[in-house]
Amino acid sequence: MRIETGGIFSDLSESINLASATLQTKNTALKSRDEARSNWVARISHDIRTPLSMILGYASNLEEQVNLTGEQRQQAAIIRRQGEQLRSLVSYLNLVSMLEYDMQPLQLKPVRLSTLAITVASDFINNGLDERYPIDLSITDESLQVMGDEKLLYRAVSNLVQNSVRHNPDGCRIVLRSSRGPEDCCYSLTVSDTGAGIAPEHLPELVLLPYSAGRVRPVRQGHGLGLPMVARIAEAHKGKLILESGTAQGLHATLQFPAWPADSSGPAGQGRHRPGPIAPGDA
Repeated sequence: MRIETGGIFSDLSESINLASATLQTKNTALKSRDEARSNWVARISHDIRTPLSMILGYASNLEEQVNLTGEQRQQAAIIRRQGEQLRSLVSYLNLVSMLEYDMQPLQLKPVRLSTLAITVASDFINNGLDERYPIDLSITDESLQVMGDEKLLYRAVSNLVQNSVRHNPDGCRIVLRSSRGPEDCCYSLTVSDTGAGIAPEHLPELVLLPYSAGRVRPVRQGHGLGLPMVARIAEAHKGKLILESGTAQGLHATLQFPAWPADSSGPAGQGRHRPGPIAPGDA
């Protein structure tokens, strides 16, 4: 923005123009820095994946060697599990970085929340989920759908379920529930558990990146990128993550998105999808 100079306010106009130019220069520099940081994380992630894949491959082969002792096979299993954790961390870090700087391409199409919930629950059960974590579905309307990237939404919901498992070692019941917002302005998918919960005053910092200035409490388990990643996936879909809890009251994590009418026939979008406003009532 530039204001025409001249007249009795010429000095003021020049000052405003100078300040505007300075801000624009700083914004351009910040954008370049953010893109450089995101690209650096992506390159490092790529460079780590190749040797890590070799480590995982050799560790798996060692586990299957019949001439190894029990202790050696156990050591190979430890190498494999730790490598898998490292691969998961690299994947989380790369995705969070791309989402943070709005550089993650989205493959958009209508996604039914009922299908998404059923798929996530089925995959957890079929992959041997501990019986201490029964999963229930509460799908009252199978027509609810949102415009989104199916793989990213699957990852977000799966992460919420895994979060309930990880932070409740004694077990808990997990419920996946879909619902409509007021006047059908938005649709939601909620992952609730009957676990230990968390004090309400600590909820806001759960979506902050680890070691950020606003995060006071240390990460309890894992790498602390899970919920921040889920929140950023929601924002990339013009939605939001709402967390509700209380001590010994379980955690209720709601992914809320703009509604997409079931009879809409517009083409599925593709490419970058910048965050935008959604229904009122931010948590």
